Amino acid sequence: MFRRQYMTSAAIAALAGSALMMSAAPSAFADAGSPSAQRAAQVVEKATGTADLAPDAPVAGSPARALTATAAGTATVTAPATSVGAVSAGLPTGGTLSLGLPGTAAVTGSRQADGTVVYPDAAKDADLAVQPTKDGGARTLVTLKDSSAPTTWRFPLALPEGAAAQLQVDGSILVSRGDEVLGSFDAPWATDAAGRPVPTSYRLEGATLVQTVEANAATAFPVVADPWWKPTSWHVPKFAKCVAKNSMGGAAAGIVGGAFAGGVGAGPGGFIGALGGAANGAVTC
Repeated sequence: MFRRQYMTSAAIAALAGSALMMSAAPSAFADAGSPSAQRAAQVVEKATGTADLAPDAPVAGSPARALTATAAGTATVTAPATSVGAVSAGLPTGGTLSLGLPGTAAVTGSRQADGTVVYPDAAKDADLAVQPTKDGGARTLVTLKDSSAPTTWRFPLALPEGAAAQLQVDGSILVSRGDEVLGSFDAPWATDAAGRPVPTSYRLEGATLVQTVEANAATAFPVVADPWWKPTSWHVPKFAKCVAKNSMGGAAAGIVGGAFAGGVGAGPGGFIGALGGAANGAVTC
């Protein structure tokens, strides 16, 4: 049931859109011009691209610069000041979710021009990074610099009250509260310096998300991997209600038309009407 509901929410979210605001006082972050920070960002952004990152813009009334995307709703994602902190993400239905970084040294973050916050050399032979995305989510990235870097990474997970995380058959992790889907960590991915996929997987150990990266002799370093948090859209409830209304209207019209045709077309007519209504709702809502 959770899986079906999440797939529906994800489809709606792709059409609905949302907004993101990432905030952190500039004084908490190191100079973006640091050579090690620039190199760390270049490796990460080569793997992920930057088109879906929240653009840089000032926030009215705030003394700090922030990253924001312009739309009706507002989600907030905050990157920690250092690599031993946690990424915090606000949720559309209230509360927050946080994912601890797996840093072993307290490295101060450095915000880059496109919005990536990097923590160079935050762990043994590895860099960390956080990227806020326009859908209200965040990528939390690990860059394995060479074959001596650890291949297992542990991210402490703190969920809103009453929420639970569940590993899915496709490797993703669904977060839900009762019958309400809050979002998911997308199926894990990792890519090497040549752009080739590297086998990787998640598991849950209590309140910790664990990612394993299976590098081998053919792997070209550095390797980038991440847990990618994607919340349900801030506009999903309103949008879904609108689409449902259109669907019911289309189904009713189809049934009536089928009845006038002798009753034989009532079932198929209702089904086709519902599909037409849903399609129309997806465009007009």
